[in-house]
Amino acid sequence: MTQSHDPSAPFRHALIDVHSNYRGQRLAHEPPDELVSEQVTLRVWRPHVTRSLFFLFIVLIIGTIGTIVGIIGAFAGAADRLNGDSAGAGNFFTGIYYLLLFIQLLVIAGWIVAICMPIKEPIAEYGLLVEGRAPAAAVSYAWIVNTIRARQAPFRTDFVKVKGNAVLTLANGRDEGMAVVRPVGNDLFLGWSMWRSRSTLVLIGHLFRDMFNSIGTGRTLSMEIKTSATRSLRELIHSVTREGVQAAILQPPIPEDAARAQLDQLRDVAEPQTGYVAGHPTGAQPAHYQQPQAQTGQVRPPYQQQPPG
Repeated sequence: MTQSHDPSAPFRHALIDVHSNYRGQRLAHEPPDELVSEQVTLRVWRPHVTRSLFFLFIVLIIGTIGTIVGIIGAFAGAADRLNGDSAGAGNFFTGIYYLLLFIQLLVIAGWIVAICMPIKEPIAEYGLLVEGRAPAAAVSYAWIVNTIRARQAPFRTDFVKVKGNAVLTLANGRDEGMAVVRPVGNDLFLGWSMWRSRSTLVLIGHLFRDMFNSIGTGRTLSMEIKTSATRSLRELIHSVTREGVQAAILQPPIPEDAARAQLDQLRDVAEPQTGYVAGHPTGAQPAHYQQPQAQTGQVRPPYQQQPPG
């Protein structure tokens, strides 16, 4: 009895092997990753302290110069009064002193604005160069898009172009991540990075939150659940990128012209956002990408396969 030939079988089997190998490498427990948690650590504090020290250094320099100018101006003013000169050097130094004081106030105002601006905190990253597979960029990105839709993950998702490169963005609160597919000469680079953005004021608030979290078990468990969401976002980005790498190495039987057409329809990151939550558009504008079910010859990821009848 002959069986119908499934052209997607080799790719699906290879994809299953890729995920199985990854899971096989994650059987042992690991130390806690301090970058995943929102807990405030010295490593997280470092860029915030560096930024504040920069403004403090400028304030001290200007303050020191202003103090010297003020002292000179006081002596010059006293000499002018003794000589009966109302337009002497004392007025000049006094004007310089007030100018430096004004500049110092501007620097302090700039520091206040700076502590309200978020700083990017790297969480994790991954990158891989697939040699000689630059022509597979469109198919690889299309497979990543279809895979992330099939997962139905409850994260903000968007598909954009950044400087002509196809990018997938994912976000969960302050946690953000991106996966990029870009040709590098004849090779193809696939990678992802994940980060968190917090201002110095928010960091101070989180520091006090961490101090009182140990009071109640419920608060501690709530923080752990929030951290698990960050871990799941990291693993999701890594998982779909692995599938994109496999799609670049062993091209799945999906129409390359359709994949390129979808890639051309990606909006630029500067244009209005049309995000996705659990595979459904969140913005008012229609999505550029067609639903995977509507694509002719579309091969679904293994977890989308319909059971045999």
